[in-house]
Amino acid sequence: MRLSPSAIEPGSSFAEALLVWYGQSARSFVWRQKKPNPYHVWLSEMMLQQTTTQTVTPYFEAFTKRWGSFQHLSQASLSDVLQQWQGLGYYRRAENVWRCAKEVATNHQGVLPQEVNALLKLPGIGPYTAAAISTIAFEKSAVAVDGNIARVFSRLLCLKESATDLLKVVRLEAKSFLPQDSVLKNKSFPRPYGDYTQALRDLGASICTPQAPKCLLCPVRSFCKAARLGTQGEFPRKKEKKAQPHRYGAFFFVVCKKDGTFLMQKEQNALLKGLWRPLTTAWGAQKQEWIPPLASTWQNIGTVQHVFTHFKLCLELFYTQMPDKNLSHKGTWVSLADLESYPVSTLAKKALKCYKGFVSPKAA
Repeated sequence: MRLSPSAIEPGSSFAEALLVWYGQSARSFVWRQKKPNPYHVWLSEMMLQQTTTQTVTPYFEAFTKRWGSFQHLSQASLSDVLQQWQGLGYYRRAENVWRCAKEVATNHQGVLPQEVNALLKLPGIGPYTAAAISTIAFEKSAVAVDGNIARVFSRLLCLKESATDLLKVVRLEAKSFLPQDSVLKNKSFPRPYGDYTQALRDLGASICTPQAPKCLLCPVRSFCKAARLGTQGEFPRKKEKKAQPHRYGAFFFVVCKKDGTFLMQKEQNALLKGLWRPLTTAWGAQKQEWIPPLASTWQNIGTVQHVFTHFKLCLELFYTQMPDKNLSHKGTWVSLADLESYPVSTLAKKALKCYKGFVSPKAA
């Protein structure tokens, strides 16, 4: 049931009004529990970085079923973690999850630190994630500001800043809106800090949306300057979008009938590191005649396209057969049946699907 603003007591503080609404309208997620599990809170926050709740849910369930604690996850191999992460994107997060679990298990006896400053020292945890974990998992007073929360405050206060500057300003302004003594002493709110942070996120996701905000249903409408002025659509200030650049390249599938397909692992300091892929070219700004990595008869078997955060990529796919597996490149030969067991990026998965459709249509 959603509360209308009229259901909020006159004279309520911003935090109190928000918490009353959250008590009736909180979204339900598998990682949200009456008594928060710090491991679950941490893992969900790591997965939710730049990813929607709908996408994260099945991955979170699979991870926690396979690795139920920091100790369990710390004992996994990076390869296993990357494989479980396949399709979730932003693969550096997967490595950070693995590294962070090892750090907590080794140097913190498997117990996640509670304070923001200590959390910031762990791999993959920035200011927002540290604040969110601290307040949600441990009921600490902290200001967590993501895109949803920044949008709420930009309208609440009619802030003119955009993008990165907005986050900085909101982190300062939002401190005065945290639950105060009257809320903290109210037994109706057993977890005021953590629920307040989650209520702000829910408000931004379901009420104070980027387009067509549902102001008539907003529990804190009476506090909102933009709602009073009718200027909700003007906030947050939009940043001028730049055209996304295109890059081009090629994948080369080298096949030896007896030994399978040749794959190599991405070098450690590059995009998609730790994942397996076919031989490739460097990715450039211009489409060109690609030079194969070895002399052979090559067949073009298609193209794949993929959108990264900062550019769009188009890869041409080439195929050749060799009589033996004598290659100078460092990698491994994988049978068609075993390709699924190797962790690959979404990009490589698209290419492998095209390749399997070419060599064995029934297997694709």
